[in-house]
Amino acid sequence: MCTTRGLSGFKILSNPLMFLVDTPGVMIPSVIPKELGLKMAVLGIIKDQIVQKETLVSYIIEQSNADGNDKYWKNLRIDKPASST
Repeated sequence: MCTTRGLSGFKILSNPLMFLVDTPGVMIPSVIPKELGLKMAVLGIIKDQIVQKETLVSYIIEQSNADGNDKYWKNLRIDKPASST
């Protein structure tokens, strides 16, 4: 199970006064589609130990390539591999 350990939040509006609060809770384990699990792991919704970091990096790169977004190679100052074209 994944749990939120502490109460956290912040103000999102002044008028009307509104806060966004993350309360302690439990996410019940279930069988979810692989893609949804990867998306949740990338966003930090599920524990880092559930999915290996290498798997997450590969998923992010695959999604960026599928969207035609290869700017990350330039931002990371590394040569784009021939296989990722």
